[in-house]
Amino acid sequence: MNKQIFFSYAWADRAIAMRIYEDLVRSNLNVWRDQINGLPNVDFQEEFLRKIAECDIFILLDSKNYRVHSQWCSMEIEHYFKCAETNPKKEIIVCLIQEDGEWRQSFGNKKVFEKLNGIKYFDFYPRGIYDNDMVYRSSINAICQLLGVTYTPWNVLPYERDFEDELAQWENKISDIERNALLKDYEIIRLRLSQKSPCIESRISNFIADCEFLQINSIFPYLTLGVVQSSPIENLVWKDSGASCIAPNAQMNKYRWEQCHETYLAIIERFPNDPRGYRGLAVTEYYLENNSLALTYYDKALSLMNRPENIKHKESIPEILQNQGEIYLGISDYSKALEKYAEALNIMRKRDILTAEIFLKIEFCHRMLENDSERIIIIDDGMKLFFNNAELQWQKGDYYIKTNKIEQAIYYFQISYQLESNLRTLFALARCYLFLENIKKFKECEKKTSSIIPQTEEDYYYLGYINYLSGNAKQAQEYYEKSNSYGQRYR
Repeated sequence: MNKQIFFSYAWADRAIAMRIYEDLVRSNLNVWRDQINGLPNVDFQEEFLRKIAECDIFILLDSKNYRVHSQWCSMEIEHYFKCAETNPKKEIIVCLIQEDGEWRQSFGNKKVFEKLNGIKYFDFYPRGIYDNDMVYRSSINAICQLLGVTYTPWNVLPYERDFEDELAQWENKISDIERNALLKDYEIIRLRLSQKSPCIESRISNFIADCEFLQINSIFPYLTLGVVQSSPIENLVWKDSGASCIAPNAQMNKYRWEQCHETYLAIIERFPNDPRGYRGLAVTEYYLENNSLALTYYDKALSLMNRPENIKHKESIPEILQNQGEIYLGISDYSKALEKYAEALNIMRKRDILTAEIFLKIEFCHRMLENDSERIIIIDDGMKLFFNNAELQWQKGDYYIKTNKIEQAIYYFQISYQLESNLRTLFALARCYLFLENIKKFKECEKKTSSIIPQTEEDYYYLGYINYLSGNAKQAQEYYEKSNSYGQRYR
């Protein structure tokens, strides 16, 4: 199903929201959700209003939190109804996550929510049944059927199914009750992991203790602990605030990776023939800036995949090769990086799992190695499959700039801009038009810059450069100052 779905919920309801969201995504639905907790800012407000306008289906989790306590939610539902007036094909799905009652009658934007009350809803209110309740499963299954997909429960996925298969090895040592309890605990851990729950590590520690008590030697709880410890530092709670956080935050980040490193060392000691432990160790070495060790551990993981019991793990070979390519890029060894990416590409072709990203990585290596003839071949190869990828179009335009074919470059930059409007492409077009002395077109590019809000240092650099080309030296200098390190590198 290719329909775009906008997922609207109150931040206070994120626990049930993440469960529903994960189930929808797992069931092959294209779902977009915001991840902001607080008041709308101008940049993100434009983003989610655009997503609502573009969506085919608007899924809403209705609750008192949604109607009363969230400024985001009020804006989202109001904008949906406004868009639906001009696009009657838009659909709305209401999920009731709080028991129906008086709260549905008088809170929030009365005009909007009275309209909402007239829509039939799917009932997700658990009625005191924890987590694995029939009410939830009945409603999520009904929504999936409505959207034309099959509901995919968590344990249908290979990762969770592997744990279930692994438990089968001990079916004579543990009772059905113990087995089902472990499966249930693992399901909850995976759910809490997706929600970034602050108590996740203690849950995993208890789970490991349960497995050890039952004498079940399973790799899964240890791998999950490693994943939690390698979570981005911004997802962790730091009690201090202000500038004094900078140094402790950096130290804490390294400390977390060192913790993760110790976990994976314990995994490979306990499970020496399982490639997943070495993959995790490679990741930690990479983030601890030990590139040589990271490459060695990735090689070890690849070699272990040739063992008969590890055949199923061969699915991850392209990912490992790309990770090795990324390491070589980081140390500017473009030949080695190209070798790894090309190997990954060949495997991905055979499995029909190609992505635009792999073509762009190979293109970048050829560009750095100044292999122009190979560069255009891989760009064209990628565009056959991913013509609507803005970056591939941009790189083809850049190729023609390098070969002094400005008219052809403009053609591809224009396509890139139509696919993804940004200051970088406007800057490229502006330079082309200036080179051709087409001042009218150059001015059009300059005018368009006012409609794009700069997001990064790079954006400020391009704004500065366009103003410089226009003769606005003072304005250019102001933008250059905001571009900071990026401007210093490229000016």
